[in-house]
This record gives sequence, structure tokens and C-alpha cells, in this order.
Amino acid sequence: LMKKNRSYLDTVQTRWLFPSLKEGFLILFTYALTTLAWVFFRADSVSDAFLYFDGMFASSMFSIPELFQQTKVKLVLIFIAAFMLMEWIGKNEEFAIERTTQNWSMPLRYAFYYVLAMIIFLFKGSQQEFIYFQF
Repeated sequence: LMKKNRSYLDTVQTRWLFPSLKEGFLILFTYALTTLAWVFFRADSVSDAFLYFDGMFASSMFSIPELFQQTKVKLVLIFIAAFMLMEWIGKNEEFAIERTTQNWSMPLRYAFYYVLAMIIFLFKGSQQEFIYFQF
């Protein structure tokens, strides 16, 4: 929007371990903007998209959902946090997991990959239609 994107093509935050407050805000802003834009791709119509937005920004948004009481949700949040950390640590590498596990012994590395594959199968959810089929 500000036509400054050509000057920020490198990896975010190479000087410090964590981003600055401004960079952190810009990362969250980009994520939020992208997530909100995806609503229009997922909704069946524009009016449905605005109904989704009404639900997303309802007053119940500020209450703690009962969903967080479930163990499965807590595990998912732990895995998300762990992989976000792993991705941030390996941000300068082509594959973040490779950077994190490169010094591990071979059996430990393969055990990690096996557990990762099992987690994907356990938390896979239900099958959904490919998003672009609606176009």
C-alpha cells in the first residue's frame, strides 16, 4: 500500500534474535490482512463473507471460549508455538526444520520426523473441497 515493498526483500530481522516492535507489528499486520482477505475466497458470496466478519468481530470475541478447556486444543497451540519458534530460528535457511535438527543424531532426527508425521495424521481434521473449485 505504501509502495515500499521493494526495499524489504531480504529476511526479516537478521541483526537480532527477535524482531523490533515495529517489525513485529508489521508481521502481525500482514498476517491479519492476509487472513481477513482469505474470507472472501472461502465464502460462497460477498454477503456470506460479511456475515463471517460479523461473527469474527462479535462481542463474544472477547470471552474465553470453552474450546480452550480441551486437551487437544492445548496440544495444537503448543505445536503451533513450537513450530513458529523453529521457523523463526531457521529463518535464514531454506528449510527451518533442517536448521533446527542438523546437529541431532540420526535416530533422534528420524524419531522427530516420525512423531511429526504422526501429529499431522492425528490432527488432520475432516476433508474439505479445494478452495478454488467454487470459482
